[in-house]
Amino acid sequence: MDPVPHLSAQRAVRLAVSCTALVLVLDLLDDHLGWLFAAGFCLVVIVIARMIELDSVVTAAMLPVVLLPVALAATALFRPSAIDVEGLPADAGRLARFIGAIVDHGVVLAAATAVVLAVLGLRSFRRGRRP
Repeated sequence: MDPVPHLSAQRAVRLAVSCTALVLVLDLLDDHLGWLFAAGFCLVVIVIARMIELDSVVTAAMLPVVLLPVALAATALFRPSAIDVEGLPADAGRLARFIGAIVDHGVVLAAATAVVLAVLGLRSFRRGRRP
């Protein structure tokens, strides 16, 4: 028996959105979107990939690609001053800040997606080898 509980796709998405929102709020306490959000986001999507049912791997695989832009869009909409990207003018609008944040967090998105896919692949491989 596997010691890790398995979440349905719906519960996994709800948990991921809630945890990402919590990490985002905590990181925005200093009015700057920084490393805490990046690390917390990666941790959330990796834990979800480990806990989701293997029948819902597509949901877990798509989670980083959907969740990061949504979190950054919410930040650009409600706290645009928190997005401070090098080379971005101080009077940049919300859309420019959103695009800048996407570009600035591209490595985070790529790394999180790669690790999630690796975790899901290992879980599928291990499941296939069990009798």
